[in-house]
Amino acid sequence: LRFVGPNDPMVFQISVWNEGEDDSDFALFVEDETNVGGLGIDAPYEFNLQTPRRTDYEGKINTAVVISRGPMLYDYPKMNLHLRSKCEYEGGFSGPYSNPDYVLDLFNNINEVPNGISERTIKFVEPCLGVQWAGDINYRGTFVINE
Repeated sequence: LRFVGPNDPMVFQISVWNEGEDDSDFALFVEDETNVGGLGIDAPYEFNLQTPRRTDYEGKINTAVVISRGPMLYDYPKMNLHLRSKCEYEGGFSGPYSNPDYVLDLFNNINEVPNGISERTIKFVEPCLGVQWAGDINYRGTFVINE
């Protein structure tokens, strides 16, 4: 798990490959209901995965999903990243979002809660409070050391 500053992007590196018989187009998307708090998401929407049987192609794509903090919060629930065939996605497939085998939880923090179940979250480090001088050094710009 990694700490990410409040204004820094959170980057998830992912690899996707095709184990099917034929080349296929896929859509990569985040389930809207899991984006609580207005996180910014930058991810490739669609891509073609070729079959690995081709001698000149490994059948694997490496890509990144970049998340930016929303306007107010620093701690968010995990998000679900889905991989689905493009025809299902665009056809308004009415079943579950995806086969559970093709859903990836995006998180960078695990909170231990009292009932023993861990909670996965997306957490950005909160900025430190400002520090300023007080007393004589603030008012006069000097201070005295008593010996």
